[in-house]
Amino acid sequence: MGFHVVSKYIHLAIHRAFCGFHPCAYLLAGALLLSGCTYYPEEGQGGMAEHYYSTLSPVLPDQPLTPQQGMRFEWELLARQLDILVLEGAKLCFPASVYQARQLQDRIVRELYGGLEFDAANDIIIQRAALERLENQLDAVKGSGACLPNSANGDISASELAATIYELLNIDNQFAFNSPAVNPKYMGHLAEAAHLLRDLPQYRLHITGHADSIGTHAANQTLSLERAKQVRRYLLIFGVPATRISIAAVGATDPLFEGNEPQVRLVNRRVSIELIEQTSGNVPLESATSGAFTDNNTDHFRANALTVDSKTKQSNSASPSHRAPVYRDINAVLEERLKERR
Repeated sequence: MGFHVVSKYIHLAIHRAFCGFHPCAYLLAGALLLSGCTYYPEEGQGGMAEHYYSTLSPVLPDQPLTPQQGMRFEWELLARQLDILVLEGAKLCFPASVYQARQLQDRIVRELYGGLEFDAANDIIIQRAALERLENQLDAVKGSGACLPNSANGDISASELAATIYELLNIDNQFAFNSPAVNPKYMGHLAEAAHLLRDLPQYRLHITGHADSIGTHAANQTLSLERAKQVRRYLLIFGVPATRISIAAVGATDPLFEGNEPQVRLVNRRVSIELIEQTSGNVPLESATSGAFTDNNTDHFRANALTVDSKTKQSNSASPSHRAPVYRDINAVLEERLKERR
């Protein structure tokens, strides 16, 4: 049915309504007029997209930033802000507000997945204002003593918080080919981890940059160092003191997976971050030795390192006694989380 035919029916309905015909013509005319302002996603898009957010095309640093990618980056930051508020007790003090924020967060994902950019932009503005209001309310009730989630429910253990920080620092940590630029999703994880690190002043970070197998050893060494420096730069911006960060670069000598396929090389273009418990007051220094950029003051620290891949685990187990892995603590935390979900 063409636009002119629809317009004809609308005018006819209005004419009959004003000429004494059935009053339902008013409703018909209003519905037809309002339907012209509605648009829908393409068939098969939207729906349960919040459960499949990872299927969206990744935002790579070497691509031009489109409005949709900008909104996805904004959504990532808002999602991390909500996670932080929940950790600070917002779900215990204002459960309804947190529930509504989660609902709107899922709605934004569906709108982005369905190509409804205008709706997503509007809901992002609403979500930003809602989270700001929730943060102010939480600060007010905690400051007045009206709601003290930590005292009522027990403080979050340091090992559980450390495991959460470690997970944030070592997911979505890949880089585009031949690029040291940090991807927006990982940037959001760094912001959340930096916020949580304020409650764990005894921990410091050791960042190791990696490269894939393409290129010369010298070029990969330089590139992996630049990646580590970029991650450190963002952590400094997010408030982590420089004295708590050390960096190293290993080029392509420590791949997470062996192989030369595109997907394998993507995973190997990464940074890995160790969360190290510092029991000494020494400040780490940086120096370039034997082709790798490393921390040369590690002997002054007794530390527990949280590491990710098998090769790093082996190297830590063979290292001096001052750096002992704490995998059992992490596994215990994960087991507790699984029991809570059950």
